[in-house]
Formats: sequence, C-alpha cells, structure tokens
Amino acid sequence: MTFDLICFIAYFAIALVALPVVRKLGPVAITSYKLEERYDSDNGPSNVIYRVVSPVLCCSFLSLAFSAISCFFLHVQPEYRWLPVLMYWVLIAVKKSGLGKLSYQIKILFLEALLSITLAFAVDYYVMGKFVNSGVAVFDQSNLAFQLEVALFYVIVQVIVSLTTRRKYRIWLTNYQLPKDKRSNSFASYAKVDMSEKNLFSYEKRFGHCLPERYQNDILLRAVFFSIMAIEDFNRPAGVRILERIAFPLGLAKTTGIMQQQSDKALSDEGSVVLAVKYISKMWDAFLIKYAQSEKCAHDESGVCFAGEYYTYGYKKLRAAISNSFSFLYGDYCGTYVLNANRVFNAVLAFEERREYGLTPAVAVAQGSLCSQQLAWLSSASCYWVDSVTIAAVEKPVGQFTKIAYEAEGDVASAEAIRRLTVRLKNSHLLVYQVRYIEHVFASIECYGRKGCECPTFESFEIRGRGLRD
Repeated sequence: MTFDLICFIAYFAIALVALPVVRKLGPVAITSYKLEERYDSDNGPSNVIYRVVSPVLCCSFLSLAFSAISCFFLHVQPEYRWLPVLMYWVLIAVKKSGLGKLSYQIKILFLEALLSITLAFAVDYYVMGKFVNSGVAVFDQSNLAFQLEVALFYVIVQVIVSLTTRRKYRIWLTNYQLPKDKRSNSFASYAKVDMSEKNLFSYEKRFGHCLPERYQNDILLRAVFFSIMAIEDFNRPAGVRILERIAFPLGLAKTTGIMQQQSDKALSDEGSVVLAVKYISKMWDAFLIKYAQSEKCAHDESGVCFAGEYYTYGYKKLRAAISNSFSFLYGDYCGTYVLNANRVFNAVLAFEERREYGLTPAVAVAQGSLCSQQLAWLSSASCYWVDSVTIAAVEKPVGQFTKIAYEAEGDVASAEAIRRLTVRLKNSHLLVYQVRYIEHVFASIECYGRKGCECPTFESFEIRGRGLRD
C-alpha cells in the first residue's frame, strides 16, 4: 500500500470523525445544520463562524496527530493536510443531498465550504508546516497562529455554552411535557392563534411550494391545511420545536416540526409539512365521502361527484358544512373532538377567498381518486351517493330500457360478490345504474337493458323485479 493511499484513507477517516464532533459540540442550532431564524437570532453570525472554523480546527488537530505518527513510524511527512476539510464539506453536501435539503441551501453551503477550505489551506501552509520544524514556538511567531488560538478559544466557549444549554433543555423536557391529549384543557378556543394576514402569508411563502396541485385547485382543502398549521404553530412555537428536535434522540419527544408529524427521525418544519400533506389529504377524502353520504347532501348529484381521477362539489354548500364542522375534522388530526377550532378555519378561509378576489367557483374541481371501488361497479364515468348506503351513476339511461333488480341478503352480500356480478352484467350489455348495499347484510343492484335482453343468474342473488322504463 503506497503512502499516498494511506494518507487518503487517513484523511477520509478524519473527515468522518469531524462530522459528529462538529455537530454535537457546536451551538444548538447546528443540530439541524442550518440557520435558525427564530432562535438565537443575535448569535446567527456566530453560528456561521463556528461552522466555518470548527471543521478546520478539528481536522487540523487530527491531521497533526497523523503527521506525528507518520513521522515517528514511517519517517515520512504527509502533505496536503487541508484535504480532510475538503472531504468534510463533500460529506456534508452528500448528506444534505440525501435529505433533499441541498437545493435551497447550496449557495450558503458553497460559501461556507469555500471559506473553510481556504482557511484550512492557510493553516496547513503557515502553521502546521512550520510546526513540524519550529514546534510550539510557531504560535508565538505567526499572526495566523495567534488568530488560530483566538479561534480555538472561541470554539471552546461555544462547546461550553452548548453543553450547558443542552443540559438545561434536557432537564426542562424531562420535568415538563405537553402531551397532545392534554391540549383540550389548555387551548379550548384558540382565541390567541395568530391569524393575521402577515402570518398566513408567511406560511404560504415558506411552505406553499410543498403543496401538490390538488391543494391549488381545492380552496377548502387548502384552508383546512393552513388552519391546522396555524393551530399547531400556536401549540408548538418555534422555540419549543427546537427543544423537541433536541429531545427526540433522547426519546422525550414523539412528534416534531411545525405540523407535529411522527417519524423515525427529528423533522424540520418543511419535512413535517411534506408528511402532513399526505395525512391531511386522506382526512379530506374521508370527510368528502362522509359529507356526500350525509343528509346535507342526500339525493343531490351536484353535491359531491366522484369521477375516477377527480371529484367535484358545490362550493357554497360544502363551505357551509366545513365551516361548522372543522373542529370535528381537526379531531382526526390531533386526537380529540372537543376543541373549538371553527374560528381559526373561518379566518383562514376568508384569507384564501380574498386571494381569489372573492370570486369563488360555483363548482370546485380537484384531483383525487375517491370511491374508485364503487365507481367500478357502475356503467358510468362518474357517480354520487344517493344516501349513506346507495351509490348511483350520474348519467341516467335514456330511451326505453328494461329495469332489472338483483338482490341478496346475508354473507353473500359482499363487495367482492357485487364486483363479480356487475362485471358479468356489463359483459352482458346491461347498464348498471345503482348499487345499494350494507356489507354482509343486504345488497341491491339496479341495472337496465334493452327490451328482451337476457338476465344472467348469479350465485345467491335473486332477480326481484323487471319493468319497462321510458
């Protein structure tokens, strides 16, 4: 093995060691390795200085130790002792890229890396190179060496402050926690939630790019999302979220980020938003189906219509329903249904409607595959719920058709049996118009065929009625 290869392996190992050392011993804000706007804002520049200087010092001391070992055993002096710092920043970039954070931090990372590598080169040339010949006397002869001593003093101070702060936060979190199931006692009405336009605009600016196109088209869903964000931000302010990220590795926090999502790692605000988008979409899907089956929307094919890859709904009626039911919908998110959060939603919705110039649609259309199983039973491209157990096609047969009804009771009245029967009916050129069923209790399939058409038999389903329909 050549000496150059030994140096490369040693330098890479030094860079790997420097990663956790810099991260754990530095300021609290370094834990997420980004500037925290709302935490220690006065110390923001000092955090940047630490990020630039600390890898240089850490790698330089380890490189110096490697040089001493190399000289003692191999009688060879290694060169390019600044390479571990370069490798350190490459590893940081790879790590950020893997977490999806490199794209919006690349300029900051590049500037910090350039400054840090330049400083490492200067330390290698002016300090470490002369240290081999002059020993510790170099620290009295070089201005750069004196600056290095100042930097070392600064880093040690930051380490002390960091350790003290972490210990204080660990004690605070051990003695005081705010479980999600206790929120109802603390924040019953959310009267103090910040619903100002300034705050809502800040949410849009920071996290709007994380929302898929569905959220752009469905105003009510968008209002639901940012209402939950405003409440969660109120329950867990930015400072508390920082403590939660620190406490997460200790097992003292289960949810992190502005949207308080669960994950196997501590989430940034943006990371929690990405997870919450999927979670709230599922909540909204369930709410739309419940609304479509409820008495508020019964027998109204224009209430909510499901059409494979998209859905439509009458905006005014659903707006009135969600304005009075948001507290219950939010219960699916936070785990309790007794909170009074309607006021927050109405304020956020008013903000969203102002952004639309007050010109809301009569019928909203958005992406979403809802009721796909039931739609597959019918001979139609779209469907709606007649009541809580009956789904029907929007397009009704036109002309003279024979009406045929298949019925079954008990265990045979299953969704799988309905699927197989409707496939058979459609293969027999019958139009399946309506299905009424309760799983393993009752099933009724209404279909239409041309006069004189054959009616296929199917297992335990019985043909209950035939009649001519104009």
